[in-house]
Amino acid sequence: MTHPTWFDPELYLAVYDDVRKAGVDPWSRYLAYGYEEGRKPSGASDDFEFDGLRTAVNLPGDFVEFGVNYGMLASGGMLDLDWNARNKSFFLFDSFGGMNPAHLLADQELTRANRDALSSGRYVSDEMEVRANFAEFRNVKFSPDLSPTHWTS
Repeated sequence: MTHPTWFDPELYLAVYDDVRKAGVDPWSRYLAYGYEEGRKPSGASDDFEFDGLRTAVNLPGDFVEFGVNYGMLASGGMLDLDWNARNKSFFLFDSFGGMNPAHLLADQELTRANRDALSSGRYVSDEMEVRANFAEFRNVKFSPDLSPTHWTS
């Protein structure tokens, strides 16, 4: 299974002996449990999540996030960057219904993780709750689907 560049499978297995001993794919394990358990996906700093925002904030253009969930990562980054003092928009795309089944393919572990996240409430399905999380910020635009084609600007 492929993983994003910010995930270091060798380091993850070295740090989390239980995952190594289980002999499971570290990326699948991180998606299913590690994120919720607060495990670090790489050797980056504790605030690696904000590194991309901090780097990109001075570039031209706006921000886009797909799969917002509760929006804690995005809103935390916006607080860190003093978002309301900036002349940028933040576009938030989420189905508010879990991962798209077509994107799960035949991966049984991801399918189970998606189902469990929805049934346990770890994945938010209430768009209004997410909107409330971003109420203090200007220039935030929501899309209750994952397709930006209905926006022209």
